[in-house]
Amino acid sequence: MDRKRGLTGAELASLDAIITIAQARGQGIADRVQYVTDACLATVHDGFFPLNPHDQEIIRKIRDLAATLEIAPTLGELIEMRGEALRAQG
Repeated sequence: MDRKRGLTGAELASLDAIITIAQARGQGIADRVQYVTDACLATVHDGFFPLNPHDQEIIRKIRDLAATLEIAPTLGELIEMRGEALRAQG
């Protein structure tokens, strides 16, 4: 995020969605959020979309790779980031 310009409306909406997903999953303020996985795959869960075996394997690989990412802010850090973005927008 370019902190000088703040977030666009779409970026802020994405951040809100990540926070909402984490909270809905019962994550606490100090819990690390694997936001890439959550943001990219939130609507692709068992039973929501019919997935063929090939697509299921790709999603499994994405989840496995995302779990190895070193960047994983806490829920509290994401909430602070949202607050900073809103303040920057005035």
